[in-house]
Amino acid sequence: MDHRPGPDLQADEVTALAGEGDPSTALFTFFTRMVMQAAGKRTVIDLLARTGTEIQVTQSAQGLRHGIAELLALAQHAGTVCDDIQIAEVMALLTSTRQGALQAGWDRYLQRRTLTVIFDGLRPQATP
Repeated sequence: MDHRPGPDLQADEVTALAGEGDPSTALFTFFTRMVMQAAGKRTVIDLLARTGTEIQVTQSAQGLRHGIAELLALAQHAGTVCDDIQIAEVMALLTSTRQGALQAGWDRYLQRRTLTVIFDGLRPQATP
């Protein structure tokens, strides 16, 4: 069983997706997993709070910035993310979406709908 802290596992996942994942979907896959994990943590935090255990959640995606930038570049090269999207914008979206999912414990429907809106905004728009 792997007992490494979350950020190490996430860094490993970014590296694996960048090296072996589908360049056209790797960024979206990682983004989705991060939001799902954050929403799931809300349940654990609530359960621990009921027992009187105080939890501080301070884990940041900023430590993964370099790897996420690589996923962004791969997606842009594959044509699935607009060329003018910057890493700062992706990090802002990821950070705020994770926090929303964590704080409110989003259900799967809200996760899916929110991610659809974000991903549609990242994708190149079809020209008429």
